[in-house]
Amino acid sequence: MATNLLCHFDGTNGQTTTVDAAGNVALTMTGCALSTTSPKFGTASLDMASGVSTSNVSAPDASYWYFGAGQFTVEAWVKFTTAPGVGIQSVVAQFGGASNLGWFFGVISGNLAFYYSTTGADNPNVGAAWTPTLNTWHHLAVDRDASNVLRVYVDGVVLASATVSATFFNSTRPLLIGNDENLNRKLTGLIDELRIENTANYGGAFTPPTGPFTPTVAAGVRETQDALLVLEAGDTSTRDTQLAALVLGGTVPNIRETQFAALVMAAPAPPIRVTQYAALPLVEFHADTPITQMTALVLAEHIPCTTQWAETWTITRTDGQVFAYTSLDRPLTFRGVVHSPCNSLSATATEQSTTIGASGNMELLGIISDVGISEQDLYNGLFDFAKFEVWMVPWGNHGGETPFRLMAGTTGTMTHGVEGFKFEVLTGSANLRQKGLLEIFTPSCRYGFGSSLDARCPVNLAAITVAGSATSTAVPAASNQSTRRIVIDATRAEAAGHFDLGILTWTSGANAGASSEIKRFESGTFVLWSPLLFPIETGDTYTATPGCNKSPTDHLRFNADMLDYGGFPDVPGSDSINQFPDAKG
Repeated sequence: MATNLLCHFDGTNGQTTTVDAAGNVALTMTGCALSTTSPKFGTASLDMASGVSTSNVSAPDASYWYFGAGQFTVEAWVKFTTAPGVGIQSVVAQFGGASNLGWFFGVISGNLAFYYSTTGADNPNVGAAWTPTLNTWHHLAVDRDASNVLRVYVDGVVLASATVSATFFNSTRPLLIGNDENLNRKLTGLIDELRIENTANYGGAFTPPTGPFTPTVAAGVRETQDALLVLEAGDTSTRDTQLAALVLGGTVPNIRETQFAALVMAAPAPPIRVTQYAALPLVEFHADTPITQMTALVLAEHIPCTTQWAETWTITRTDGQVFAYTSLDRPLTFRGVVHSPCNSLSATATEQSTTIGASGNMELLGIISDVGISEQDLYNGLFDFAKFEVWMVPWGNHGGETPFRLMAGTTGTMTHGVEGFKFEVLTGSANLRQKGLLEIFTPSCRYGFGSSLDARCPVNLAAITVAGSATSTAVPAASNQSTRRIVIDATRAEAAGHFDLGILTWTSGANAGASSEIKRFESGTFVLWSPLLFPIETGDTYTATPGCNKSPTDHLRFNADMLDYGGFPDVPGSDSINQFPDAKG
C-alpha cells in the first residue's frame, strides 16, 4: 500500500500555502487559508468557512486519484461551523464537467455520500442521511476492500455500505479539496488530516485515529534513489526527514546505506537533520573509526540514534489553558496532550549548584508567532504564575525506555517584545528561597487582603467586587495623566478612596485579562498605578475590588470588630525601644 495524498494543513494563522506530506504533488490554495484556532491535530487546519464560494485547495490530475477497480481509502477530519442543510458541500472530489466525472465525497441534500462514475457521465452513490454536530470534529471516511464492499463511515461507525465492483472512470480533471469543479459546493467548516491511500484501511467499524497520520511507502519503491534525488535537488516539497527515516529503518533489504550516508554527510539539503543520521551516532563508536565505516554500520545495523529523544515543554496557565510544544519536527502526543513542533522555542540549561538549598532556574526563549502565544496575552499577564514542565520523551522505538522530567516550576520574571519573549522559570527550591520564613510583627496588618489570598483574613473579596464599564475616554487635561491610566465610569457612586490600593481587571476589550493596581478612586474615576498596553475604549467592561491599607481604620471598613486584625497597633516602634534615660530629666 502507499499514501497517495496526505495533508496535515500545519502552519501559521492565515497562511495561504500547504504541502502534500506524501511528497507526490504540489498543492495550490485559492481563496482560503490555514487557521490555528482549535485544529484537530498539529498547529493548524484548513479554514474553508471563511473563504468565498469558489475557495478550494487543488492538485493536478494524477494517477493517484484514479482508483479503477481496486481498493482505496479517502478520509479526513471535518468540523462543520454551519449546518450543510439541503445543499452540496464537498470534502474532496475529482468531479467536473458533464462527461469527465471521477468521484466525489461530501454532503448532498442531508446525506453523507460517496459518488462515483463508470462512464464519466453517470453518478451512482453510496450514502445515508447524516446531520453533523456543529463545531465538533468528525472523522469522515470511505473505503473499498478486496471484496468490493464500499463503506461510508462517520467517527468509525459504518453509515452506509454496498457492493461496488465497477471500474471507476479515469477523469482528467484536477483534485479539489473543500469544493468541486462546479466551484459552488464549498464546505462550510474546517478540514484537517486529509489522506488518500490505494488500500482499504478499515474494511469495517474502527476506532478513529488518535493522532496525525504518517505516510506509507509501497514495498517496491526505490527509497534509496528517491532519497538521493531529494538530497541532490533540495526538493522542499518532499518530507525529507520521513523519507530518510524509511531508509534508516531498513524497510527494503537492497538499500545502499553507505551511499546514502555518504551523501548525507557530504551535502545535505537544508531541511535534512544531519545530526539525526550521522553526527550523534559518533558517540557510540571509538574516535579512530573512519566516519564512512561508522555511519554505514549505524545504517546497516539500525542502531537507534540519540535524537530519537525529544524535549517537550508544557505551560499551564492559571486559567487552565495548556500550551504544549516539542523539539520534534512533527506533533508528539505525550500524557494525552498533543505537543506541536516549535523549532524556535528553546530552554537554557538548568542552573546547577552543589550548595544545599541553592535555587535552580531555567529561561525559556521563543518567538511569539511560532508558538501561538500572543503578545497581547503576555502583556495582559495571562502567563503570570503559570506552571511549567520540561520532559525528555522517546519518540522512536527505544525498547520501552521511560520518559523523564528535566524540571518543573512556575513562571517568574518575564521580558518580552514585539517578536520574542523570555520566561524565567523558578523551580521549587527557587520559589522557597524567595519566600519569607518568618513573620514580622508590625503595627499594620500582616495578613494578605482577602480570604482567597490569606485564609487568616475574613474578608470575602468576591462579595465586595463590583462590575462596570468605561463610560468615557475623555481625560481632563489638568490631570496630566496618560489616557491608559484613567478609567472613567460615571455610574460609580462609591465614596472617594473606596477602591484605593485595589485591583481592576478588564473582562472585555483589547486589555481583556489584564489586571492593574488602583492608585486612587474618586467621583467615578479610577487612576491606575501603571498605564495599560492598549487604549481604553468606551464600553470596555471591568471588575473592581477594593483594597486595604492594612490600618485599623481600613480593617473596620470590612469587619465589625478587631478580632481578626493581623497587626499590633500598640507595639512600640524602634525609636521607643532604643530610648535611654535622660540624665538631665
